[in-house]
Amino acid sequence: MGVFQRAIDQIRQPAANHPNRTNAAADHALSRSDVERRLHADGADRSFAGENLRGADLSGLELRGVDFAGANLCDVDFSRADLSEANLTGANFAGARFVAANLSNANLRDANYVASGSTQAIDLSEAKLEGANLLGTYLARADLASADLRGACLREANLHVADLTDASFDGADLSGANLRRARLEGAIFDHANLETADLTRTRCRGASFSDARLQRANLVGAELMEANLSGSNLREACLEGADLRGARLTGADLSGAELDNARLDRNARDDANLRGAYHVRG
Repeated sequence: MGVFQRAIDQIRQPAANHPNRTNAAADHALSRSDVERRLHADGADRSFAGENLRGADLSGLELRGVDFAGANLCDVDFSRADLSEANLTGANFAGARFVAANLSNANLRDANYVASGSTQAIDLSEAKLEGANLLGTYLARADLASADLRGACLREANLHVADLTDASFDGADLSGANLRRARLEGAIFDHANLETADLTRTRCRGASFSDARLQRANLVGAELMEANLSGSNLREACLEGADLRGARLTGADLSGAELDNARLDRNARDDANLRGAYHVRG
């Protein structure tokens, strides 16, 4: 009976007594000096997977290819850091800053950017995210102004009310993404895939969607004044109430599109394919 009880007591030992388990209460947050020490030590350890780096100032550090999978990166400052090819899957970035950081070809899939009940947005302004994997990520209200997301995967991502002004999404995959009420002024979506994306009431003045794929996209109430939609595929897209005054539509395909109450220049109608489009007002 005593042997059995001792076995039970061992099973019930607190997680802190087990080297391979994390005790949230006792988990010490790594500092900048801790990170630098490990990165520069002999046989450098470039894995911080599952570790706690909350609040660390890692600005300007060379972190190329470092593994931060599942790490606690809340309130970490990565401004101007090199995180190219880093593994950030499943990490918690609530309150983190990435101003002008290099995240080219980084994997950010399933990362969490917002703390429960928090309205604080992540700052990725001017960040380099070329080719990054942001599949299904939650970036509502994020600041991505002037960010470089060329060729990035943002399929099914949530960019609701995000600031994407002057950002580059050339060749990016945003199919099925939620961009409702986002700011897209001056942004570049040339050759991007926005099929079935939700761009309801987006502000797109001066944005470029040249040769973009926007089939069945929702652009209800979108502000597309002076936007470049040349060669874009808008087949069966919903542009009800959209403002397209001054937009370039040369070679655009709007066949089967919904244009009820849309504002469209007459010359633009001559440049685009409106076959099968309905509720086109004169």
